Amino acid sequence: MKSIVVFAVFVAFLFGLSGCSSTQVISENSLKHTSWQLISLNGKKAQFSAPVSLKFIEALQVSGSSGCNRYFGSASLQENTLQVGNLGMTRKLCDEASNAVEQQFLALLQSGVKATFIEGKLQLSGEQTFLFKAVK
Repeated sequence: MKSIVVFAVFVAFLFGLSGCSSTQVISENSLKHTSWQLISLNGKKAQFSAPVSLKFIEALQVSGSSGCNRYFGSASLQENTLQVGNLGMTRKLCDEASNAVEQQFLALLQSGVKATFIEGKLQLSGEQTFLFKAVK
């Protein structure tokens, strides 16, 4: 009887742990009509002169701010890999740090990046890891 109670507590503990890191599957429908703002880059709090943002509209069209310039393009999603093509953008010159983040972010989007929802946040992982919170 005691072993059954111990086993039940162990199983409940495992279910509790699995609830702590809620990871959801990404789909086109889950991205449509959502807006995101960067909160961390490689695990460090994002502190840039302008926010980095990502907005999805119909047919996975994307737009946003790359920290310096505005961008827009067409996204595709296959097996949790998000890729943005036909990328257009404004061409302002910004400070060195903003330019570096912009180049990393846009290169990641164009080359294809693993996209996952983690605890209600959007994570884009490649050579760099960008973590976004949902915004209205």
